[in-house]
Amino acid sequence: MIGACRAWIGRAPADQAPLPPDEEAALAASLGIAPDDEPRPAGAAEPSDDDVSFLNDEGLFEVWPSHWSSLRLFTGCATQWDHAGADGDKTGLRYDRLELVARMMRIEFTPEIFDDIQVLEAEALTIWAEERAARLARIEDEMRRGK
Repeated sequence: MIGACRAWIGRAPADQAPLPPDEEAALAASLGIAPDDEPRPAGAAEPSDDDVSFLNDEGLFEVWPSHWSSLRLFTGCATQWDHAGADGDKTGLRYDRLELVARMMRIEFTPEIFDDIQVLEAEALTIWAEERAARLARIEDEMRRGK
């Protein structure tokens, strides 16, 4: 799910190499995911769902079926972020809009989905903060060098 979030933002998860099958199975078991809960490509929709794909240089990202609705809702809220500052930096999702977007997308909004949304939101905000810090460091460096 995090890999697909990073792909949606446009940041390849180079630091997230796939786990070997035995480690993936052990992780799934520790999280209470059934062995038949196979990952699906992010572009393969469940019956009657809209197609959502996450493509970048790495290709399609796999999403566990139990996370599919959460990821669809998260990407469906792309225009529902609060912004601050002159650059309009994103500061967090508008939680008051999540249920409306879920209803419009025909996604049952559950506490588990809300928890997943917060995980994805935190990852997105971390990535954007890193990008903002790198951008500011480049600007400061250029100013020091007199460009």
